[in-house]
Amino acid sequence: DWSSDVCSSDLLAALAVVPSAAAAQRSPIGSSRRFGIGAVLGFPDLGVSLNPWLSARTSLQVDLSFAYRYDDRYGLARVDHLFWFPTIASAEWGDLRWYAGPGAYVGIPTGLYYSVRGEFRDRGFFLGAEAAVGLAAAFHFPLEVTLELAPRLQLVDNDGLFVGLSVGGAVHVRYYL
Repeated sequence: DWSSDVCSSDLLAALAVVPSAAAAQRSPIGSSRRFGIGAVLGFPDLGVSLNPWLSARTSLQVDLSFAYRYDDRYGLARVDHLFWFPTIASAEWGDLRWYAGPGAYVGIPTGLYYSVRGEFRDRGFFLGAEAAVGLAAAFHFPLEVTLELAPRLQLVDNDGLFVGLSVGGAVHVRYYL
């Protein structure tokens, strides 16, 4: 049937144009806008987040935060080397992409905190490794919102070597310069 052949070819031609139009509208984050600064709301901390891009596919996320929950009070610093994977989807508002990467964290209590040893501590530090995995919404204007999960392996605290597992999470909102 001639009409179904025309409709099929018109539909294929329209679909072929959509990816190129979306690519032309890509988010500037990571290309022309390469330094992100904003806020991080983690579990259970709140602070400042920086994310300078090192290359077209990698960035260095640095979060400096303070936790105050129940009896926990401590400063937390995290550094993650993020690897950004190809865009999952593009839409009128921006791009959806995901990332993963290894990192490290250090905590310095400013009061009581509940350690992974299962007891309350009043002073000291803790240090460990983490693996950040996240989903990012990068808008066509230079704003990014991420949802992140970070399994953590504590390696050392003020009493010495101690291996403990925990999970962190965070929401980042960053503006890119």
